[in-house]
Amino acid sequence: MGFSLSQRALVVLAVIICTLTQYAKTQSSQEAQLQAWASSPEVKVGYSVQLIERNPTIDGNNFTVTYTSEAENLALAYCINYVCKVPETRRARSGRSYIFSFKVPHDATKSLLLFSAQKGDYQRYLWIKLDNNGTESLSQTVDSAELQDILINPPEEAVYNPGENVTVKVGFQYPIDHNKKSPMNTRREVFWRAVLCDIKKQKILKDLWSRDLIKLIPLPPEKEYKNLKGNRTYIIKTSTRPVSGYLQFAQKLTLPSNIRLWLSQLYVVRPANQNGPYPDGFIWTSGSYRNESCKYGQTCVEKCSFIGADLTGVDVKEVLPDGTEGDVPTKRYAAPVIFYNQGGFWNHLKAIFWWVHAQRGANDSQDVLTYKCFAFDRTYGNNKTEVVQVQLTD
Repeated sequence: MGFSLSQRALVVLAVIICTLTQYAKTQSSQEAQLQAWASSPEVKVGYSVQLIERNPTIDGNNFTVTYTSEAENLALAYCINYVCKVPETRRARSGRSYIFSFKVPHDATKSLLLFSAQKGDYQRYLWIKLDNNGTESLSQTVDSAELQDILINPPEEAVYNPGENVTVKVGFQYPIDHNKKSPMNTRREVFWRAVLCDIKKQKILKDLWSRDLIKLIPLPPEKEYKNLKGNRTYIIKTSTRPVSGYLQFAQKLTLPSNIRLWLSQLYVVRPANQNGPYPDGFIWTSGSYRNESCKYGQTCVEKCSFIGADLTGVDVKEVLPDGTEGDVPTKRYAAPVIFYNQGGFWNHLKAIFWWVHAQRGANDSQDVLTYKCFAFDRTYGNNKTEVVQVQLTD
């Protein structure tokens, strides 16, 4: 049975907005760790969006983004209707900031920004959803203090031995100056998800609550967490059910301009005898499913999502009425190649999208279009196939 729409959306969301944040090992408090991370010349993965401007034109909105960065390998992209491109950036006149611009057509339904930086095992991801509905000029400043990194203890990953449970402490900062109120009409949310694999059954777990796998308790009032919000202790009962994968902790900030920011961290949970977040050779797919409907005359977006130990690529083919497989010219990957080349979580979760133009005569016998998705894991010589059937309707 395939995932529900909300569960499939979680997987795609994880692709776009995932953050794997890992602090340097130290015996000092979490607050001291954060300060050390921000100032350390050895870990240059910081970046901050400062300003987002929207200027309307006849055929679309021009967006201009100003940001600063100390990252050595910052990857960024803008996405319009699931098609992601790498922008050309230039230095601002001050020399301390960078600027890039792009146009979003008025009829675009999805317009996003993605930022990703990595040094070693440290990764930081930010997803920004733009407001393309307005027809007036917009200038939205972004206060970096409003969207702080998430403090997690243990700081790097949770590694457990047989018979042990995993305990993870999480604290959300908002903001560092706790006497400062958020701007009027700014809304904040914190949330968490899990993409965990049952190691023995080699499958992704769907319903963690009914299985009583994770227990949440309030975080004790320890010094380094006392001024933070939304704090919890997560106890994962790995002593009775060994699992591995990612926990996703995220902050969502909705600005007065209706621009939305997600800062998300994916935190690795694994047994000590396993090198990565998933067992060697493991590949999971959401499973075969039939689209609810795609009406004639419409253009619908389809997708396949895969999770694996070391995915090296994904692809999709159309299955023609005679059983042969043809190319899908509208296929696009969930993010530009530069993101996948960064490693980290991008080695473990990949998605592919394509557009279906519902036309009569595509398959007159059943009014069904069939597609086959492939995921490859060349490291372990493994692969996985997923079949997607699209029902065409009036």
